[in-house]
Amino acid sequence: MTEWLKYFFGNFFNKKYADQSANRSYGNCLLAFLLAMLLLLVTFSSATTIAFPSHYNKSGEFHAYYHGLFDGDNALSLSLNGGVMSASIGDKAADTVQINKIGRAS
Repeated sequence: MTEWLKYFFGNFFNKKYADQSANRSYGNCLLAFLLAMLLLLVTFSSATTIAFPSHYNKSGEFHAYYHGLFDGDNALSLSLNGGVMSASIGDKAADTVQINKIGRAS
């Protein structure tokens, strides 16, 4: 297994491993592809997870908007009454909007 990992990570830079490529089977090619996809997935998800708090804490405008969406004078209020979903902004009943009716055959 360690020999295969050395082959995977070193074949581009090492002539010894590059010469072995012609003798390797398609299974190695598939395994190398899957390992590369796994490494990309882990790298991108880790980078996004690590960077999100830093971006979120430095964006005061988004932070204020996000918290103001559910708190404060212009808070979004959702309700479900009699199978009808409605939304209103703040305490204004005049601004209530019907979103959707739950699918029932009439």
